[in-house]
Amino acid sequence: MKEMYNFNDISKKRNIILGIATLLVAYCHSTSLLIENLFQIQIINNILVFIREIGTIGVDIFLILSGVGLYYSFSKNKNLKQFYKKRAIRILPATIIVAIIITMLKGGYGLGKYLQRIFLLQFFIDGNLDFWYFSFIIVLYFVYPLLHKMVKKYDYKFVIIFIISIVLGNVLLMKYNIYLYNRFEIATTRIPVFIMGIWLGKKSYEEWKINAKWLSLFLAMFLITIFLLYSRMFISKYIVVRFLYCPLAVSIVVILSCIYTIFEKNNLLTRFFIWLGTYSMEIYLLYEYLVKNYYHLFRYKDLSYYICMFVITLIFATALKRLCNELTDKVLIKDKN
Repeated sequence: MKEMYNFNDISKKRNIILGIATLLVAYCHSTSLLIENLFQIQIINNILVFIREIGTIGVDIFLILSGVGLYYSFSKNKNLKQFYKKRAIRILPATIIVAIIITMLKGGYGLGKYLQRIFLLQFFIDGNLDFWYFSFIIVLYFVYPLLHKMVKKYDYKFVIIFIISIVLGNVLLMKYNIYLYNRFEIATTRIPVFIMGIWLGKKSYEEWKINAKWLSLFLAMFLITIFLLYSRMFISKYIVVRFLYCPLAVSIVVILSCIYTIFEKNNLLTRFFIWLGTYSMEIYLLYEYLVKNYYHLFRYKDLSYYICMFVITLIFATALKRLCNELTDKVLIKDKN
């Protein structure tokens, strides 16, 4: 049968998908932006409400694409020192700068809490969620070389066994220590997503190809998970919802990369998604904090408020990335000398 889809397209369209995921996360955090009230058609309103409800799946997409990128990076250079150095340079400068500024603006922290926040330890110590994603991703970076080795050697067999183990571990933790589960489930239930990202990275790196019949399975997976989530049949069992995000996020990544390959156009919207994807980490760091803490500057929390906040976020994100690039360039030049 004719080969239709190359998993290498995931890597090629990575920034576009990151940009779309960034918008999903921003929309999810725009809690009082009732766009659905602009439409008179109930089904459209319901869909917009549903998209906001599952908007955090943008974070799952971040993790998948992180796994894809890590597989490429480590496959090209397995030097552990260089690997960890690149990861630190990518994530720590921006995160620590924002953590320092936000902590100083909020105030009310003793020295111990202040140090915990700026060094991204507070999530592990008391469950604070301000920078949970970045605390979590650092742990994933640390264990990545071992996960890379296992996925490369055992392929889907390791992925299946590992995901089942993580699911069972979460279920047991929820049953026997609900306090710890509630404190860390935002991260632990997303470990399967990261593993799937590594597996997709492997298939992308190997330029694995599938035909339309196999591609339709990803479409079916997307439709089934959307139906299960939209029906809200698991609304009282949120752990099921969390784990349903894994197949949904995987199918979204595959489908979007396929769509943008088939209908590839260098139009304004595509360039905008690529640009957003380039600044996805910085936007994620800044947007939620701004909309939660500076709403008092606006009379109404309406569409204009969120547009202004998003534009301000883009400006700050651009400045932050430029500052971090200059700092890291100086460090790299110093190391070479």
